[in-house]
Amino acid sequence: MESTLTQAEPFCIVKNLQVLFHGRNVLQGIDLTLSGNGIVVVLGSSGSGKTTFLRSLNRLNECYPGYSSSGRVNLKLSGTMSDINHSDLPLTELRRQVGMVFQTPNVLPTSIAQNISLPLKLVTGLGKSEREARLVEVLQEVHLWDEVKNRLKDNAFRLSGGQQQRLCMARVLALKPQVLLLDEPTASLDFKTSHKIEDLLIELQEHYQIIAVSHSLRQARKIADQILIMKEGRIEHLLKKEKFEDPKILQKLLEEIF
Repeated sequence: MESTLTQAEPFCIVKNLQVLFHGRNVLQGIDLTLSGNGIVVVLGSSGSGKTTFLRSLNRLNECYPGYSSSGRVNLKLSGTMSDINHSDLPLTELRRQVGMVFQTPNVLPTSIAQNISLPLKLVTGLGKSEREARLVEVLQEVHLWDEVKNRLKDNAFRLSGGQQQRLCMARVLALKPQVLLLDEPTASLDFKTSHKIEDLLIELQEHYQIIAVSHSLRQARKIADQILIMKEGRIEHLLKKEKFEDPKILQKLLEEIF
């Protein structure tokens, strides 16, 4: 049965999505409709297909050996719903509009400023003054500007783990995506820093459609408006907020799956 939430206009419709690596099924016939209702958090045990599903939304699975797939992934981008696997949209433009932040911060081995300005120059062709303005804008958006404004020429590796992750978010946001994909963005961070990232995501949901893979039930209950629970490459449940505000209900579902 297709999983669906319909209070708002859908932004993602997946039909019979199957993903294989070296002939092994990782996603098995997913049917899913997601509506634009805040943050979607994907939960599931290790190997359930969470990250593969996330990478299906910007075709990043194609970067890995042994990949093959079938089915349709329709995203609403620039006001138009289209199958991202069979559209004329170039991959670079798809991945600009559907940006991704990974579990481990992947800062570039250069300065804090260049981590944002280099991708801007390569992808958008903006002039120097526009790049500088965008840099300030996104560093403020992720609440990093006050911490780094006097050290923009420092190597990004000198930042703390939480600061590096916020810099990675700023780098993606500088390209003005419509959808933000997050693959366990706090997994490598301490509890206090994780809370800062969570609070930031709650703010960012006002401007971006966010889909986040998480390993934390506590985190999911804090930030999610919808929770998608996966098991063995399939979607077991898609829950609205009122269904998982009662921790006993969600815990029971997770115990069934894990």
